[in-house]
Amino acid sequence: MNETYDYSSYSLEQLLDAQNHINRELYPERAAEIDRWVLRRSAERATAHPSLRSVEATAVPNQGGRPFLACGIAVMFAVLILGSIVAVLIMRGRGHDASSKEAALAVVKAVTRDWNPEELRKNASEEFKPVASGPSIERAFKLFRQLGNLISLGEATGSSRATAGFGSVRSGITAEWAFPAKFAHGDATVRVMLIREGGQWKTQGFYINSEAFLPK
Repeated sequence: MNETYDYSSYSLEQLLDAQNHINRELYPERAAEIDRWVLRRSAERATAHPSLRSVEATAVPNQGGRPFLACGIAVMFAVLILGSIVAVLIMRGRGHDASSKEAALAVVKAVTRDWNPEELRKNASEEFKPVASGPSIERAFKLFRQLGNLISLGEATGSSRATAGFGSVRSGITAEWAFPAKFAHGDATVRVMLIREGGQWKTQGFYINSEAFLPK
């Protein structure tokens, strides 16, 4: 049964919270409605922001005053809207820290279990698949195997984030986590980069730094 939600009474903070927690795959129409209300509330807040009133009070007239004043208000309005959008993206990204960390840990454990590149290919993103299937992956894993069996993993550091871009910059929710690790033949730092695709975390990059790789 489809439920109807009235977001007209929601504050911007409540809308951002709803936007951060809604399952967009299950409820795409509701998510789109929340997005529309976030933009509307952001615009309302920008219009009522004190900095806009200060621009109106202190602007110096230029060729009649009004064109200059309108330009100043428009620029300030655009800056505030951009700031609101960035805040939304940051909140959406941070809401995925726990799930992205868990996904990164699963990748590390699967790949280091037998040092089989197929484990990396299983969960590769669309962009990473050609790399994970290319000849360079075998050379990398030949190097990785020098570390031997995984002994232990330390506490991971990292975060998830949302990126808005155009052109060559890809928009989306991404994450990066680094795990200090002890292997049979040396210590290392395992770094995993992830991207959200189709409601799931996909591997975007896999790197290992270790002194064990240095020439003997």
